[in-house]
Amino acid sequence: SYDLIRYLSLMHKNYFLLTISSLALILSIPTTLAFRYASLPTPRLGVSKRVCGEAVNTKMTVSDRKGDQDAIWCPEKQVYSNGNLPATEEASNDLKSIRCPKTGRLNIFGYGSLCWKPGDGTTLSKVDEGVITSKCHVKGWRRCWAQRSTDHRGTIKFPGLVCTLLTDSEVNKITQSQAQLMHEGVEEKISPYKSRNGVISDDEKFNSSTTQGLLYSVPSHLVDQCLQELDFREKGGYARDVIDVKDDETGEMSKALVYRGTPENPAFCIRSLLDLPLAAAIMSVAIGPSGRNDEYLYNLDEFLTDFGGQDIDDSMSGMSVNSFALPSKVGSGTDKSHDTGTKTLAMLVRTFHQKANLHFLYGAGSNQSNQLLLQQSSAKNNAPGLVNLDEAHDLKEILLVVPKNIMKDKLIGFSEVRSQPKALYAGGSHSGLLTDQGILYLWGCKDSGQLGQGMNVYGYPKDGLLGRTGKSDDIPPMVSPLNMRVEVAAFGHAHTLVIERNTGMLYAFGDNSRGQVSGRRPRDTKDSVKVPVPTVPEFAKDKRFVAVAAGLHHSAAITEHGELVTFGFTRYGMCVPREDIDRRKMPGVAWWRPEDGSRLIAVSCGQKHTMVLDEHGRVWTMGDNKHGQLGRNGGKSDGPSLVNGTLGEKGSGCIAIDCGWSHCIAIVLAKINKSGQLDQEKHIYGWGRNDKGQLGCEPYLRELPLYALYKDIAGRKIKSFSCGAESSMLVDESGKIWGCGWNDHGNISTGDNSDVYEMTEIVGTTMRNPKLDQSYNSEIIVAAGGAHFLSTLM
Repeated sequence: SYDLIRYLSLMHKNYFLLTISSLALILSIPTTLAFRYASLPTPRLGVSKRVCGEAVNTKMTVSDRKGDQDAIWCPEKQVYSNGNLPATEEASNDLKSIRCPKTGRLNIFGYGSLCWKPGDGTTLSKVDEGVITSKCHVKGWRRCWAQRSTDHRGTIKFPGLVCTLLTDSEVNKITQSQAQLMHEGVEEKISPYKSRNGVISDDEKFNSSTTQGLLYSVPSHLVDQCLQELDFREKGGYARDVIDVKDDETGEMSKALVYRGTPENPAFCIRSLLDLPLAAAIMSVAIGPSGRNDEYLYNLDEFLTDFGGQDIDDSMSGMSVNSFALPSKVGSGTDKSHDTGTKTLAMLVRTFHQKANLHFLYGAGSNQSNQLLLQQSSAKNNAPGLVNLDEAHDLKEILLVVPKNIMKDKLIGFSEVRSQPKALYAGGSHSGLLTDQGILYLWGCKDSGQLGQGMNVYGYPKDGLLGRTGKSDDIPPMVSPLNMRVEVAAFGHAHTLVIERNTGMLYAFGDNSRGQVSGRRPRDTKDSVKVPVPTVPEFAKDKRFVAVAAGLHHSAAITEHGELVTFGFTRYGMCVPREDIDRRKMPGVAWWRPEDGSRLIAVSCGQKHTMVLDEHGRVWTMGDNKHGQLGRNGGKSDGPSLVNGTLGEKGSGCIAIDCGWSHCIAIVLAKINKSGQLDQEKHIYGWGRNDKGQLGCEPYLRELPLYALYKDIAGRKIKSFSCGAESSMLVDESGKIWGCGWNDHGNISTGDNSDVYEMTEIVGTTMRNPKLDQSYNSEIIVAAGGAHFLSTLM
């Protein structure tokens, strides 16, 4: 191919870049990203890397590969871009130290696709020219499914997952590192070992690890061509290394060249190494230039089965797929096949194909009620890297597993196979995904019935995960959909409102302690304090609705005719007042629309206040004004009134509103004249509480007046804005997510739990969606809740 020719031509260029890199190292000038080995039985990688030609920090010794440039990693393509790979000293140069001194033959150890597909027409397939293959194994190494693939079994927009080879020491360091976040003992949480003295050495733990593979013996005249092909084939993060191999037929030991992705390489994925269900989910959907990712897995599984052994040794049979099992017998001297579970992964992938559909979500913050769906993957080995086992301080991948065949009566005939996310919802401790087919999935806390699935259903666990995809507890549980098609929903602190698609009927369920579900206070009626299934409030049975909102203890909705109804707690004036009842005793239900007859189009509920938007762009507020959240001077308001300034006037350009517990935002579509041409931009106005940085601007006061906050973010247009309880999140036109405000649980995704006083770009994993075509320009949707937030691509 053209790329291969271009890469090979680079090998004959002058040594200018190598000289500069060497000089920089002599002067102790940082030049590249570092590859560091930790406690390896082989020498350190001697490599200097540049990112797409740009020098990046390193302190490593430059490899002495003759005539080669340093390996250059391209983050846009996720490959080494100049034809060279990192290499240990022993794996560099002409490999004389590991080639047969008499014949010049070179041994190459294959443990992944080389076991079943050396490639048609490639050097390794030239048996007629002297290439010899034999079954073999290595000890002290593990086949691990932890290498992202963008050039073979995946793409840049959704990388696949292929295997790599790690030393036992490397694996142990990874598991211990994850365990440190749990504030628990490593031995208690990860290792199933028990010792008489309570202390077990690494050698004792790992002395029986064995990985099976295929040994290629390449004749001298084909070695150079073979290395050129493999350097190109393994450019997705792999490095050259040397390994001791035992031939299964002869029992002879020899040294062999191996290509492997180390834990420090840019494409390495710790999460998939420790979380087999997530790894299986990725492989079940990823497709790349070399074909389907699951084909790669199935072929390797078949090879290992035919080999006469399995990837899972006897000690793994009783372990959770989510745990990184270690051998149960130490010091036995037996050669147990041992890796992270190729056969288990193949089983999981087949199960996903048969019974489940998968949605890839992302989120950060509290997971105390499994609102991030990370409890299963963190319980055994803290695969997601949670702090204290229940907080994500940076963006994490979330796997939502849903049933392929929906059997609920109102959903019969609807398929989720081709569905896409339409909206995300985040409440106090519960979460939801609404698809474009109108299917709503809810999970997280169900203590008050806010998931709408009932309170006493057999097998219905606390987090709303209704069933599993198979008999084994190792298989991830599925989230069952709500038994209706939904147009729009609203999540309060512990209750939920939905509008049914096509009918416009309003349903409510969850905490009803203040009448925020039924419209009547339970202590004054026979209504239940908890309403565990979707129920139409009595006042709404002959109405059709288009918008809903849910706060801490009150609710609101807008009818198809543009009329507002509020119900629930009324003490602070956040509900429309009624003259015919004592609202201190009964929450009541009250209706309202502006005196001039304007239609209302949007509503949002805070902790003790409500805001409404009418068709002319005017913003109305009512309720508590302790923090200035009503957008005007004075105390609490009995009934809706206009905010101060332009937003209280017709033609303001306001198109959307949202509020947290005590802060508000309004999105205004502004017409901008740029070089004589009209353009539209979304400008953000905010007001209310800001002592935690909820609005992301100075001054950091408990009360901020109506204020123009953002016309852009870092020079980029704003696409969307969302309020959490005491935080705010926005998405810019490039797809970056920013956040500010209260961050006690890491819910702003900045890497820690310190409050964030100005809009800050989040950190963590990269968001991807396997259902999106490579040319498709995706949109990011975000939902911020009490102490967590969710996001995904649509």
